[in-house]
Amino acid sequence: MDWKGYRTGVRIFAAGFGQFVGILNEDGSPVCQLPPPISVKAEKTRHGIGTLEATFPARGRIAPTSAGVMELISSTFGNLDEEGRVPIEKAPARLLVIERARTRYAFIINRIEADTGLEAPTTITVKGLDLADYLAAWPAASVPVSWLANTLESRDGDAAGKWGGVRFDMAAIELATTADGYTMTGPAQRVIRKLIQDSLDAVNGRFGWLENPHMVVDMTPTQEEGPETFIRVDDSNLWETIAEPAANAGVTVTVSLWLPGDPALTVAGGTKTFDHAVLVVHAYYSREV
Repeated sequence: MDWKGYRTGVRIFAAGFGQFVGILNEDGSPVCQLPPPISVKAEKTRHGIGTLEATFPARGRIAPTSAGVMELISSTFGNLDEEGRVPIEKAPARLLVIERARTRYAFIINRIEADTGLEAPTTITVKGLDLADYLAAWPAASVPVSWLANTLESRDGDAAGKWGGVRFDMAAIELATTADGYTMTGPAQRVIRKLIQDSLDAVNGRFGWLENPHMVVDMTPTQEEGPETFIRVDDSNLWETIAEPAANAGVTVTVSLWLPGDPALTVAGGTKTFDHAVLVVHAYYSREV
């Protein structure tokens, strides 16, 4: 991937038109550019997951449908249903990225709607969720070291020993079974950062991704210690685990998209750069609680 060429093209286009809008694949690599949007509505919430709604013209100057729009409604994304929607559950993961001067916004595409004309769509609306939604798909590991304690074993059947016609690769891990003994306490920002990073390491270590992660925690030092927090970890998802304690302590948790060529990241283990896209989790004290 020619990241230098990509960044140069994005910078030139954004300088001339105010912003660049494109599609990235599930690995964060560029897929295509979208035409300038008709409208963009992005809602950010301090202690919640933001949303996006962006509408684009579907007709090109020459072709009946622009190349970027064709990518969204092509066979890889499924066909439009009778109501002009794409069955996104059958589609590969895609991100919509908006690049402006010194600013990048990225959203997970979760719905596509088309204003269907007689021959082809006239407009297409992309709806998405903030990248923080990825934390809702990641377990908050109660005993992260147990994820590395056992090796994967191939079994004919599920963990209960029942045969389902599918072969599984499984390894035993320890889960929280009581209310006591699975809690983290301390300064809120420090605890939240550690919980997220430990959980990322547990899964990444299990699958051999520790040296090449796709999500990391920003560990930039801060002068603030802030209030103490108490978080019970029960192996539910990270967002459910941290959302309320973070809000109560005045800690805002966000996720941004880092691309090769961006400034180096301060992460667990030091300062690093990567040769691929990486999601970066930020936990910082808000000015208002």
